[in-house]
Amino acid sequence: MDIEYTTTRQNMVQNQLRPNKIFDERLLKRMAEVPRELFLSKENQWQAYIDRHVPLAQGRFLIQPLALAQLVQSAKISEIDRVLLIGSGSGYSAFIIAALAGQVYAVDDSGILLNQAKENATHFQQNNITFVNTNLLMGFSQAAPYDCIIIEGGVEFIPEELLNQLALDRGRLICVEYIKPQLGRLAILTKHRHGISKQYSGSDIALPLLQSFKNDPAFIF
Repeated sequence: MDIEYTTTRQNMVQNQLRPNKIFDERLLKRMAEVPRELFLSKENQWQAYIDRHVPLAQGRFLIQPLALAQLVQSAKISEIDRVLLIGSGSGYSAFIIAALAGQVYAVDDSGILLNQAKENATHFQQNNITFVNTNLLMGFSQAAPYDCIIIEGGVEFIPEELLNQLALDRGRLICVEYIKPQLGRLAILTKHRHGISKQYSGSDIALPLLQSFKNDPAFIF
């Protein structure tokens, strides 16, 4: 199948992102530039710009463009921010965020996906991304504190360890929290001197749940 990806990429921005209140021009420009198809297997590249989650290896997904844009725009990333990306997969979101931030630490617990991300890095001149193989629940404390933490996938709980890695008074964590089955809400948690505040933003978002962030049924009563 011969697809003109440049055209479909521009159509994604104009027809999926702009009409759905994605207004950060830096983000829109970056998503119009990065070839999303490179982060997918050959057999799935034709789905790169469709408004759906596309399968990766090991039961993971490249999340739909609009969902990613909503997460990133809500993070309000500045060019000096240090960002921790949890569940970075094959690396697409890391390369989107890297153009907006000062430094990105992209962590995943899948060696297969991390190797794909590092291989994809050869297509870009982007020297502010560090890929790390680690337990997603533990983050990457060695480089903390972070101005922003983004979890790329649905969660049923938010580990205290990740909140501990947020910078004081400016650190925020962005995720899609499942408050009920099949009901995910974009959550923004902000760290203050006296604790953590949480607010929900926008409409419901359905993201595939990250296995590490599922509640253990044995402890649900």
